Amino acid sequence: RPVIQDALGRLPPTENLFRQQNAVRVYDFSQPEPLQFELKADTNGGDVVAAASLSADGRQLLVKRYRPAQVAGRPYPTYLFPASAYYQVYEADGGLLDTIDLPLLQGPQESLGQFLGRNRLLFWATVGSDRHLFVYNQPRRQLSPLPLPPGSVDSTSLVTSPDGRTIIYSFRQSLSHQSYSACLPMAKFRPSP
Repeated sequence: RPVIQDALGRLPPTENLFRQQNAVRVYDFSQPEPLQFELKADTNGGDVVAAASLSADGRQLLVKRYRPAQVAGRPYPTYLFPASAYYQVYEADGGLLDTIDLPLLQGPQESLGQFLGRNRLLFWATVGSDRHLFVYNQPRRQLSPLPLPPGSVDSTSLVTSPDGRTIIYSFRQSLSHQSYSACLPMAKFRPSP
């Protein structure tokens, strides 16, 4: 019933368990007080956490947030069927480093993000009928597409090297399906042997 009540906009935010119980907690068990910080929907204007990813060095956290949707004629927003998404990068102690709120990444179900070495993030996002890869340069706050032909990267196939210089992925172009690897900075993609 809570799913239906949320979808119909019948739950006030203070009673909506999808908002109230939504949190990310970061622990460091080498510390006397292991809980380092907590992110909750009610401390961020009601935007819930959809996903979180820790950098390889453990110094940063990438968080995907959903903005709740307010459907016309319904008294309260829905948190399970969001209006849009955005990303935030936090330091391990909870300090906000960056908010990445770009139209390309706002599709709630149409984008994913992960760390790609130091100071870079890898995003998978839908553009028209294509699903491509994009690299976000944190210091420059710039999102750049990888040079891919029309088609779709399988987001579940993504594998990256620890240093973030190599990406391996499965790619579907028309009716063919192949695996590819790419080395950054990329001049072009190439099929795996």
